[in-house]
Amino acid sequence: MVQVADGMWAAGADGIDFDTAGAAGDADFLATLRAVEKVRAAHPDMGIQVGMAGEFVLGMHGELEYDGVRLAGLRPREQMELVRRAGATVFGPAVNVNSRKSGAWNIARTLTLVKPCSDVAEIPVHMNVGMGVGAVPMCSYPPLDAVSRASRACVDILRLDGL
Repeated sequence: MVQVADGMWAAGADGIDFDTAGAAGDADFLATLRAVEKVRAAHPDMGIQVGMAGEFVLGMHGELEYDGVRLAGLRPREQMELVRRAGATVFGPAVNVNSRKSGAWNIARTLTLVKPCSDVAEIPVHMNVGMGVGAVPMCSYPPLDAVSRASRACVDILRLDGL
């Protein structure tokens, strides 16, 4: 991850997005946080976004820590705080949809899980909204009305900086 960021910076990129962080659990999230630290140290002016894989960090190991905080089970607010401490400039929370529930139910769940994060964020919050995350239905071509409702609710209620 650090080598790719270095190469992108050398080629003229002004930022990098570490997406689906924590997809393989707490060790994956820890590796991302350490990579962010190294990239920030090497390139102080580089934009670094960390987009999460889900609404909580899976505890594949269960006892891994970053900066004294156990990573397993972290929700968006705690994820954002660690991402900020590591040196990222943008945080992307992700909330996976429950395809057996309605669009309204998934929107309410998404807002409930991300609101504590957006209320205290010191860096911009760009919600991951797309197929199967951020209250958008899990299908190849999500219906425009469902995407619009989810996006609008995230912007209006969470006061996000982006999607």
